[in-house]
Amino acid sequence: MGIFAERIFINGESGLKFAFLSHLDFNLFKFRLPIMKSLVDAGHEVVAICPEGKYSRHFEDSGISHETYFLDRTSFNPGKELYSVFSIQRILQKIKPDLLHSFIAKPNIYGCFAARFNKKMRVVCSITGLGSFFLKANYSGKTIFIKFLYKLALQRADKVIFQNKDDQAFFIENGLVSAKKLVLIGGSGVDNHFFVPAPEKKTGKTLTVGMIARFSKEKGLFEFVRAAERMKKEMDCRFVLLGWPDFGSPGSITQEEFNSLKENKAIEMFEFQGDVKDFLQHLDIFCLPSYREGLPMSVLEAMACGLPIVTSDAPGCRETVEDGINGFLVETGNVEGIVKAIKRFAEQPSLLSQFGRESRKKVCREFSLDSVRNEHLNLYKNLLRQR
Repeated sequence: MGIFAERIFINGESGLKFAFLSHLDFNLFKFRLPIMKSLVDAGHEVVAICPEGKYSRHFEDSGISHETYFLDRTSFNPGKELYSVFSIQRILQKIKPDLLHSFIAKPNIYGCFAARFNKKMRVVCSITGLGSFFLKANYSGKTIFIKFLYKLALQRADKVIFQNKDDQAFFIENGLVSAKKLVLIGGSGVDNHFFVPAPEKKTGKTLTVGMIARFSKEKGLFEFVRAAERMKKEMDCRFVLLGWPDFGSPGSITQEEFNSLKENKAIEMFEFQGDVKDFLQHLDIFCLPSYREGLPMSVLEAMACGLPIVTSDAPGCRETVEDGINGFLVETGNVEGIVKAIKRFAEQPSLLSQFGRESRKKVCREFSLDSVRNEHLNLYKNLLRQR
């Protein structure tokens, strides 16, 4: 539990109220629940603010309240966006949190705007990646507008958390946030007591390569599929894909593309169910050819399970791999690079266990849940002391 084990810890206050704001209930449930539960266990009140979804009902099981607000994730309609801000503002006025922590672009921006009425409330924003609009191929007037909104909104933030140095440098170079507000924390943390290597891993001639991701183009989904098509013609291997379509996301594949994926014989596709440990423990290699990430949780969980990694030499992804030590970095969008990296493991099978051990060491050393959780809790404590 760390520093928040005491019920009275700041100027004699107990029972503080924390609000966590995101665009999806899944985002809070999957990535923020350990921190939220730590606060509840220490005697504080925690509220999850997110649109209603299938994970919303699970917050109550952990003693966390849930408030719903309106959000159209794909909209740029001024009326809808203002309504989202007012929706968040009404919730904040009602619950009066001592600290608001927001995640993802729209909640970060709208949360800061909504928080302007309450000067005592501390505001923390997490930049968990820059999204598809900030990829060079998608750079447009919308990107410039989002940058403008970020610059305006983050004036209200007390601290801004980044998950990698590339995103942090981008915000500084573009004058979007003051340097004194910056905090670098390595992702959401991985429970390396839960995610562990398979107890008895059967080794065989068939190499199994897996990927876990939202089905969107910027995750490198089609590069993974094309690599599978190439490899299946040349050697005995399996390419397995675990994920889900997110048709509400700007970078999502279309329904037609999703249907085509299901019919593709080069890959085996499974629907995401929440618990990925069993899936990971049956892999030999984990591959994520993403174009850009904050810090990919799927890769970190694979590392904790002792898997070698093949991923892009791109922001967020490159933080997870020491090239030639626990995996290989390949050029973004380069199918040939993915194929060559996987072939190296096929030609030198001893690298699988060697690189896998290094993956496990790296994630335990740099990205463990305990250390990341305590970094967040220390940040909250220091901010609340300054009130």
